[in-house]
Amino acid sequence: MASMSILNLSNEILWNIFGYFCLHCQHEYNQSWDDRPFRSQDSSRGKQQPDAKSWYSIDRHALFSLSLTSKRFCDLAQPILYHEFVLGYGDSWLSESYTWEGRLVSFIRTLSRRSDLAHRVKVMYIHTSLFGRNTDESRTANRLVILEAAHALGIDLPEAWRQRMSRVTDAESCDWPEVYQVFLGCYLDDKCELTERQRRHLHRAMTDGSFPGRRWMNAELVAILIAQTPHLEYLSLQGDNRWPSCGLAKSSLSALGVSNLPLKTLDLGIGGYPIIELAPGLETLNLHQYTLHFGHSIPNMPSLRTLRVTDSLMLAVTLRKLLDACTGGLVAFEYEAAKDETQGLRGGHFQASDAIEYLDKHKSTLQVLHLDLSKRDVQMRKIPPDSSLKEFSALKHVFINSMPLFGFIQKREQNVDSRVLIRLLPPSIASLTIEKNHYRNFVKEALFDLADWKIQNPGEFPNLTWVACRPKSKSSTLASLFQAVGVNFNAQVRSLSNIKPYLNGPNASSILVFPNWDSDDDL
Repeated sequence: MASMSILNLSNEILWNIFGYFCLHCQHEYNQSWDDRPFRSQDSSRGKQQPDAKSWYSIDRHALFSLSLTSKRFCDLAQPILYHEFVLGYGDSWLSESYTWEGRLVSFIRTLSRRSDLAHRVKVMYIHTSLFGRNTDESRTANRLVILEAAHALGIDLPEAWRQRMSRVTDAESCDWPEVYQVFLGCYLDDKCELTERQRRHLHRAMTDGSFPGRRWMNAELVAILIAQTPHLEYLSLQGDNRWPSCGLAKSSLSALGVSNLPLKTLDLGIGGYPIIELAPGLETLNLHQYTLHFGHSIPNMPSLRTLRVTDSLMLAVTLRKLLDACTGGLVAFEYEAAKDETQGLRGGHFQASDAIEYLDKHKSTLQVLHLDLSKRDVQMRKIPPDSSLKEFSALKHVFINSMPLFGFIQKREQNVDSRVLIRLLPPSIASLTIEKNHYRNFVKEALFDLADWKIQNPGEFPNLTWVACRPKSKSSTLASLFQAVGVNFNAQVRSLSNIKPYLNGPNASSILVFPNWDSDDDL
């Protein structure tokens, strides 16, 4: 039988074929990686090698080539091509052959000229390499493209920026307050008259020292991109020192007329509370290596169901505010602490018992509790006997460290509560993972008691099917006891930070420690 020409295939079939090269069409962002308990998941594409082409760019090139093949193919492939802008997604950023320069400007320019494609964009990931090199050419290109994009939106941006000046907060201007006002008032306006001192300072902000002007402009490029994409569902912002200290300024979005964002998922490595405030339908918030500078208030998140905080540090008072802002009932709260290199928080960081207390208002909806405080080490305190998860009626999956179970124990002390798990866990528990076993014998005793309790009381913990802890707690006797009551016991404990698919490039703080200064600043 002669093979059918691809040209004879229906548009529906071609759409499905072309969609194979789009992560959005393949439902890559639905985060099935988060099925509980964590299992090993091998990527079919393999690990990105530095000397190989970016696996993501190969798929994008396929769609781009299809768009050039014929008008029919272009009409089908181009809308798929613009479903997402996620250059560097996953580990594809590791490719050393990838070129970043000019990609962000090119994308913004295309959207300003093709509003139909702008309406197709569903997912954006801003890797900071997209900001490119700080050259005269790139600064000119950035300035021109932001003016073109604003004009396409019907906005006189120089005037909109001037009107912002009276609404700027201290947090937005903190990198160089005096020059930030000059930046807003004159950077986009060729007719603006500057004093010699203002001109010198603005030039230095763009070209010297810690480059606060470049940081401001990078944030404005992202703001205009958000304004261009009215159907954006997933936004991911990597953080480092190419952002302003405040991250994305609230005044930049309001100046562009952005009053509501249709976001469902938001990944933040920078300050982004203005985005949260404008996204009442936000369902998933992922904060990675995030400095929680929300100020005195955190925007309410009435639709939020999943809150993840990884490789971060958080005061107890901040955790309370953050969880209180989740007004609709959380389904998952997941936290992995960073190592406190400076010992800046010490006793101020929240304890496991604090999390249990603050999550009380979510006890009828919470299904996943992941509390990995292992990097807090001996600074973790024992969960007191009057604090437990018994009232969390929907809770199925618990991840916890051994230290909050037993506290700090002297070597000579042997009187340890081996029934701590029986006392702590809710009746609805389905999986239990214990990380960082300082006291492997105590953990083993507690697990023996849990297994024995289930044997003696078959009706207790009826949904428990999975228990995991580190290899040192692996025991054939323990495995046999759990197997007898239908529980899979294993020694594999997977870190949330190591398996998450988002913000996997190098992240860093955006806080500017040493602002620019000039010898005549005090004149």
